[in-house]
Amino acid sequence: MIWGGDSSRNVFGTSYPADPSKPESKAYRIMISSNKKQHRNRFLTVFQMTEDTAKQLPVFFKEYKSYYEVRLAGVMQLLSSSRELISDSIALEVPRNGNGYAVVATGISSGFWHIRQKDGPLNTNLYVRPGKNSLYIHLKEGRYSLVPGRSYDGTYFDAPNGQPYILK
Repeated sequence: MIWGGDSSRNVFGTSYPADPSKPESKAYRIMISSNKKQHRNRFLTVFQMTEDTAKQLPVFFKEYKSYYEVRLAGVMQLLSSSRELISDSIALEVPRNGNGYAVVATGISSGFWHIRQKDGPLNTNLYVRPGKNSLYIHLKEGRYSLVPGRSYDGTYFDAPNGQPYILK
């Protein structure tokens, strides 16, 4: 349902005032609800804010057991599909796009993880900081496994800043 004007400021029967001199007071609000009543519903929304003449970018979405994968414009986003942190291995298929993908994983358990390229040389350890529960790595086309734990024959990189992780 799309609400505009005064109705866009009505939230569950309570109308909130807005300063009419502000541009956001003339905005619209989109409300999404499920067609059938369930204990829990999930919605994933991707907003592409562009000029009117710009082409819409293709969005790839796939749901796995414990996470979602969303790809858009050279970014591969992995998101936990529940309130639980991702603690299982993740199989990544990075498609050809010329520049590879920035892989951003959020909602993953803290501690060591390693990423290993199938049929390739990459074997890198990453450290996910407690309370941050995210990592970033840039990957070229190929098949990879992101696995919890440390590979003792892998190299070390700290995901947030790309600097070598120093064991203490």
